[in-house]
Amino acid sequence: MLSDSLAKEFEAIVGKENVFTSEADRQNYAYDSCVWTPRIPGGVVRPTNTEQLGPIINLCYKEGLPMTVRGAGTNLSGGTIPDTTDTIVILTTALNRILEINEEDLYAIVEPGV
Repeated sequence: MLSDSLAKEFEAIVGKENVFTSEADRQNYAYDSCVWTPRIPGGVVRPTNTEQLGPIINLCYKEGLPMTVRGAGTNLSGGTIPDTTDTIVILTTALNRILEINEEDLYAIVEPGV
């Protein structure tokens, strides 16, 4: 579990409402639809804009914390199961903006939570 001081550093980046440290909250991000053994992460951080990603990753790197990026968690491969119990899950569900839809060239630019 995150220390109080580290949780406050994440809160300074994304806001208190986007840092999840309670046991119940962290259990929600310990598994996906795979049959692998769940691992409760140390904390969950939900950025609400792409500018917050760099500071989150820098803080994890500085503290030596492993990271797992997670969307909705419906995958079957175990890709969103944290590697260790000190892993920080970076939740991308709030990055949900459609930035561009180009009908002529048939492409869209979207954030990962779309």
